Amino acid sequence: MIRPKEGAHSPPDTQLLRLIFDSARDYAIFTMDPDGLVTSWNPGAERVLGWAAEEILNSTADVIFTPEDRAAGAAEQERIQAATTGRANDDRWQQRKDGERFWASGLLMALEDPAQGFVKILRDRTEQHLADEQLRRSQERQAVLLAELQHRSRNLLSLAQAIALQTLRRHSVSPDFERDFTRRLNALGRVQALISAADYRDVDLHDLVAAELQAHHDDRLRPDRMKLRGPAVRLSTGAAQALGLALHELTTNAVKYGALGKDGGVLTVTWHLEDRKGNPWVVVVWKEAGITLPPDAGARSGYGRELIEQALPYQLAAETQLEFEPDGVRCTIATSLGDTAGRRSEER
Repeated sequence: MIRPKEGAHSPPDTQLLRLIFDSARDYAIFTMDPDGLVTSWNPGAERVLGWAAEEILNSTADVIFTPEDRAAGAAEQERIQAATTGRANDDRWQQRKDGERFWASGLLMALEDPAQGFVKILRDRTEQHLADEQLRRSQERQAVLLAELQHRSRNLLSLAQAIALQTLRRHSVSPDFERDFTRRLNALGRVQALISAADYRDVDLHDLVAAELQAHHDDRLRPDRMKLRGPAVRLSTGAAQALGLALHELTTNAVKYGALGKDGGVLTVTWHLEDRKGNPWVVVVWKEAGITLPPDAGARSGYGRELIEQALPYQLAAETQLEFEPDGVRCTIATSLGDTAGRRSEER
């Protein structure tokens, strides 16, 4: 075993360094002169790299580099960087005395006296590196599969829409039915696009509301007539699909009869979070104002009303309330976030 030189009476800090040098069994620690020749070699270096101290002393430390890295001058480049900046981090494949390769996480540092050269510390991290590589490949494979799933889902929805339209045109159905049916399929398509963009993870509530409003491409849908406000809340794909259809029905009704279809009308959509017996809920409030509803507005029924008042409570265990106030529709939808709770940011 070769150690750094020490006097007969070493000071306490030198003794401590020697104890660390000798006892670091999992770390290869060695010093080298400015040309890369080994000047000290701890027991950890023998354990990790395979050379005994007597074999490697005054020999080049470049032997721990793979042949291709030596040919590329990697060892010399590392010393130049350490001499210039004081240190050089080095994570790469290196090799032991018997030629076995391992993934080393290393650090080369210049000694205080440049004439003394460098000290290198490295550790075998092969197991962790291989686990990281396996995880990376798994994530890449998952990304490929998700992309394929997104592509097939979009194609399937387009095919279903084409078949439905062809079937409708071969039978006696009203133009209104065909129009409404097509729009609802398109609403599902918009939700599916958001889900695909999120890699089939949770969907942002603001994005869901904005996508439905923007889909109408109407000059009346100006920013001064619409206000969206609330924290960033993540919805599960199932909740996004159900709520997306409800937002579509509310938007369609607002454009045809409500605040987005009449001069002076204003739509405000807000949402906030509540804690209900330890469970996080999101409460969405759709409020139209600035118009005058006819007295019998609340007497009308249809798919949209059934969806909000019956389907959402059934699908999401949501609490819903649809009110026809004198100056516009007010709709409140409250649903549990479940596993998607807590994924929020500052209020927009």
